[in-house]
Amino acid sequence: MGTPPPSDELRLGPALDWVEAALAQQNPAAADVLNGTVEMVLRGPGARTIHLGSGAVTARVTSDTSAFIPWITARAEWDEVGAEPEGDQGQLAVARSLHVF
Repeated sequence: MGTPPPSDELRLGPALDWVEAALAQQNPAAADVLNGTVEMVLRGPGARTIHLGSGAVTARVTSDTSAFIPWITARAEWDEVGAEPEGDQGQLAVARSLHVF
């Protein structure tokens, strides 16, 4: 399989742009049941904050950008990649179900 390319902004930026654009479109049921906003705070190359939902932030998941890609594509769980969830447990349960293909 070989060594993966470096996790730098050149490679992560476009992937994060795509995830940000696809998140609500590919998770309409999750977006409909959110009672507030889930905030995903991404650190590292291509850092940004992604929001899903509307209204006040009720839950937050902080993650490195290189770890975000595996968990948002359902290839890893939050605890496996060091994501840090906080806030409303019901909202976090919805956030755990988010994924893009």
